[in-house]
Amino acid sequence: SAIGFEMIRDLLWHSVIKRNAVVVLDAPLLFESKSNILCKHVLLIHVPQAVQVARLQERDGKSSEECWKSLAWQMGTEEKLARSDVAIENTASREALVSAVQEAMN
Repeated sequence: SAIGFEMIRDLLWHSVIKRNAVVVLDAPLLFESKSNILCKHVLLIHVPQAVQVARLQERDGKSSEECWKSLAWQMGTEEKLARSDVAIENTASREALVSAVQEAMN
């Protein structure tokens, strides 16, 4: 798919050409697309589903029902947690999230 191609292109650009030690992929459907095979480590940033629905409603202007339906076909958080190397719950401030990510990266 086009998304998969762009992700692979960016990964190659940053890891091979730019020689970055760490490459961050912002890929909400990383496991569903099986793109996790491109990753040595996976850091999952997650929120409870009710928070996710509220954020989707705010961002996309969709109804609660539409948001729940779109989440229903995605892999559940528990499965994503089991497949991830590190997990951070993103329910606090942006500063707290940045701090938690920086700590996980060290």
